[in-house]
Amino acid sequence: MGAPMRACPKCNSFLNYKDNDFRYLVCSCGYTLDTRAHWLTLDDLLTSSGKYPDRAKHKECTEEVKKNGEALLFKVNSMLDLLDIKGVKVSSGFRPSDVNGKVGGSKKSNHMAGKAIDLFDLDGKIDEAIAKSGLLERFDLYLESPAHTKNWSHIQTTPTKSRKRIFIP
Repeated sequence: MGAPMRACPKCNSFLNYKDNDFRYLVCSCGYTLDTRAHWLTLDDLLTSSGKYPDRAKHKECTEEVKKNGEALLFKVNSMLDLLDIKGVKVSSGFRPSDVNGKVGGSKKSNHMAGKAIDLFDLDGKIDEAIAKSGLLERFDLYLESPAHTKNWSHIQTTPTKSRKRIFIP
């Protein structure tokens, strides 16, 4: 799958990704568009889009968690950009172990390691677009079955036991 069909504002030609770098769309006329203006940030992941600002300072929010989060976000943002999905919010990102236990998360939840993200998806359109796109394999991501995630979309970098890209927990 190539770049989203976007026209250059200078010459009206189609923009393409720069050297397979999903952060920049470029045109032969020299115009460059930084696609990251609408991307989710590490702060969005660590604080669930600002709902829990203290989590970014939690003792379990280590450099490794942040590194995992950056890798996850690059993949998720690149995939969402290819699908032309913008304006998403994190419903659940990084979770300290005590919070994870309170919400009924798995004892080995990828949220605690910065390797999973839940996005608000009230109408199921994000799940549907991701499931139909074939991009999970391209970005080495896994999607929890939409039948099990009403109102949100769960995406993670850790392979599941079944190795299926769309999995049932």
